[in-house]
Amino acid sequence: MAIVAPYSGPLTADGQSMLAGARLAEEEIDAAGGVDGYRILLIAPDEQLASTPADIVEDPAVLAVVGQLWTDSTDAVATYHKAGMVWLAAGPVAPGPGVYRMVASPETYYSALDRYLRRNGQTRGEADVDPALSCEQARDAGQSIIVVGDVEAVCGDAPAPAATELARNASAQQLICIAPWCDSPEVTAWADHQPYDYVAPVAAPPASAAWSSFVARIGGLARVQPYAAVGYDGVKLVAMAFQRAIDRGSLNRSAVAEEMSATRYHGLLGPYGPNGALMPAAEVRHVTGTYPGDLLFRVEDQPSSIFSESAPQRAMTMPRRSSR
Repeated sequence: MAIVAPYSGPLTADGQSMLAGARLAEEEIDAAGGVDGYRILLIAPDEQLASTPADIVEDPAVLAVVGQLWTDSTDAVATYHKAGMVWLAAGPVAPGPGVYRMVASPETYYSALDRYLRRNGQTRGEADVDPALSCEQARDAGQSIIVVGDVEAVCGDAPAPAATELARNASAQQLICIAPWCDSPEVTAWADHQPYDYVAPVAAPPASAAWSSFVARIGGLARVQPYAAVGYDGVKLVAMAFQRAIDRGSLNRSAVAEEMSATRYHGLLGPYGPNGALMPAAEVRHVTGTYPGDLLFRVEDQPSSIFSESAPQRAMTMPRRSSR
């Protein structure tokens, strides 16, 4: 089983956290006798390498993939699908053959973003930064909210300088960071403790005994606990599919993918069904220097009364700051 995540670059903490959760699940399964007596074996290829999907499918021992935090994973989808391999997606991706979603759908993700923008009197179209603009041009445009989509298109280099440039030079009163790398401790440090808001496509569940026990067991191994839970639930789910495929007498990629479509499981992040998470949530958080920041509100595919706004509406401002 491959746990594909960024183990280098701007999402290292997220990737390492997901791997820590996956390793914990692996240890628990193996300690209990494995899957039909066989041990679970995890490999951890770096998502930052363009060759990773192709390298994975070339290894016949890899029967499933968990991860791929970056939302732009079109090539990976095609590669896994062609190989008949199920992919448990850790980023907000559209449904498709072989795709099993672990976190919020794009619809839920953008619902959270739209709700945030409406609260501040704007729509997504009004707030987007033109991809042709540089960070300096976006600053000079005096937009009240800067939404970052594709960091390379908007700011040219890499997330570290992009986040620093936005945080230090934005003349906007508010800054919302929308990209896979916004939901990471690294960006908090790069932003030099300037306030910003971001949408997270995976959220910790409300307090429960199971969640408290998991947090205690994972300890300091995971800086980003929700992604650790994605890794943990993903390995548990694939192990269940392995067992059912073995019971049918055919443990191969297509059998595992088929069995994933029959999954019913209640994990750390909630219930799962044939299409993945049944109640995935996206969160909007306000960072003031400490990751993950204060919860502003949470949006679910299937809202319930206990997941309403947890913080009062407030004006979110970003102090003006001169360029360095």
